Amino acid sequence: MKEKDENASVSSPAKRVMSLALSQRSLPMAGDLKNDSITGYNDELSDMTIGRRWARTLSSPSGWCCISDCYNPSHREQDEEEDTSKSEPSLDKAWEYFEHQTLPRCLAGGLSDSILGKYDRAEIGEHTKKTMLYPVWSTPMKDMADFGIGVGLYFSTLRFLAILSLFAACINIPNMFYFASEDYDVGRNGNQLDGIREKAKSWLLLGTAVCSNTQWEMCLSDCGEEYWKGKSWQSFPGTKDRLATGSKDDLNIKFMKRNICNIEETSMMYGPLIFSTVIIVMTAIYYWIYSQKKRIELFDNAEHSSTDYTIEINNPPKTDSSLSPDVWKKWFEVTFDDMEVAACTIALDNEQLIQALANRRSLIMKLQNELERPEDFDIDHMDDIVNHLDKMPKWKRIFCFAASPKRLVEAIKNQTAVISTLSEKDYAVASVFVTFQTQVQQKEVLGKLLVPAFCSRRKLDYKKYIYEGTILKVSEPAEPSAIHWWDLNVAAWKRSSKRFITTLISFAMIFISVVVITFLRSISSALSGYAITVFNLITPKVVTMLTMLESHPNTSSFSASQYLKVTAFRWTNTVLINNVITSFTDTVADDELIKSIMV
Repeated sequence: MKEKDENASVSSPAKRVMSLALSQRSLPMAGDLKNDSITGYNDELSDMTIGRRWARTLSSPSGWCCISDCYNPSHREQDEEEDTSKSEPSLDKAWEYFEHQTLPRCLAGGLSDSILGKYDRAEIGEHTKKTMLYPVWSTPMKDMADFGIGVGLYFSTLRFLAILSLFAACINIPNMFYFASEDYDVGRNGNQLDGIREKAKSWLLLGTAVCSNTQWEMCLSDCGEEYWKGKSWQSFPGTKDRLATGSKDDLNIKFMKRNICNIEETSMMYGPLIFSTVIIVMTAIYYWIYSQKKRIELFDNAEHSSTDYTIEINNPPKTDSSLSPDVWKKWFEVTFDDMEVAACTIALDNEQLIQALANRRSLIMKLQNELERPEDFDIDHMDDIVNHLDKMPKWKRIFCFAASPKRLVEAIKNQTAVISTLSEKDYAVASVFVTFQTQVQQKEVLGKLLVPAFCSRRKLDYKKYIYEGTILKVSEPAEPSAIHWWDLNVAAWKRSSKRFITTLISFAMIFISVVVITFLRSISSALSGYAITVFNLITPKVVTMLTMLESHPNTSSFSASQYLKVTAFRWTNTVLINNVITSFTDTVADDELIKSIMV
């Protein structure tokens, strides 16, 4: 509640927010909905998820896999003294609620009448029209725009990379056939079956240049003491299992393990095919990046939203007139010809108040979850409700870090007091969102006001585009649900300092993971493989916690920062450090390579 419409009073918006929040008796829960809204969908069995079908089978007393009555609270017998006014829980109702309230659905009946020929996404909980889950195989790529431009770009890029990889693999089929043949990897002493059997043990390496056929040979030259202890063999990441010393009659003889696979017959085609593959892949990726803008416009046009008609003013003057939606409406309609403002939203610099309201709401939901009937919650009688609750188990407080109901009540009261104090303050404007009647009008305003920062002084020549002596910085905003209202007006130096600190922490964690993987690699390649897997599993959780410490104006900025950190972690752990610490001779040895990537 950080917004103001055109008819809103300018005097005390924070007080209205506070009064609305504090007058709330309870938050809406699933149980608040009427029974018809949850169980009135009448889904066909084919429209249900596989999990719901299994749940129906396993929880039904007549289920084919039940030896006796399976657990289902809705089928249990009630005691005579039990309160029958309470509705019994039903597992199938929970699944139905999950499918219609959480999972995305589209209108049933095939493709819509849209010129784009896509499915129409249904509203959450739609019950007036028949809906279905999005088909896995027949959903067109343009429909991915229903879930955001980023989702559409992700799946289109994934499809492109899959096709490109398949094409690159087809180009190298001659090389793969040769590497999998007996002509390349033959057994020692001419026994070809030995090499084939060795490769059969590691079938994943068939068609690769990995050579399992080696033999020890005497090193007749360049094997003196200076080479044995010099940089040639002991430099990082050096190899230790391909050199040996034998002695006979006080004479030390150097031995070297040598790959005896035949590479000469493929030398004429191996290089040209690999070079051609690299050129084709690089050209295709360059084209894909170059044409990304067209795909963004395609996905953007496939799904219209309020952002297609809205602009965001990031630097409104800190004056009283900037708090009035009517002033902004009049300025745009006078400054631009044939312009009609449909709505104007004023975002205030009240991040602390918004955060306090969000914290209070979260606490109320936690307290509701402790009640047997969450819909009975009344904020005016919290103490009476808590007194009738059972004492929270000690294990729940220790292992789940759960707060007791009494502590939740005290925290709610504290947050209410904080909100009351903050609502008495006057707040300046942080951002202004102006929505126009048509998309053409929005594009016109952006075209005339959207100027790069380094040449923004040119706008001084157009006095009519200057608002109260300020050159407005405008942009197309994010979706309303993606805006971080509590971080809109954070100073630039604070954002930069927080990101700098989290970046340093990220580099420190990457360095620690590199040290651990390198150390384990010196012991065993399998241990380093397990370490890489563990680091890749915990990386998203750690990165998410780090990114939450930063200040981002919208979810897109948050996700971009999170993506960069996760990519840096995983590329370093999985690709870069693995290539650095693995000697070349190990990359063509079947045992070492498999152990390092098998997990």
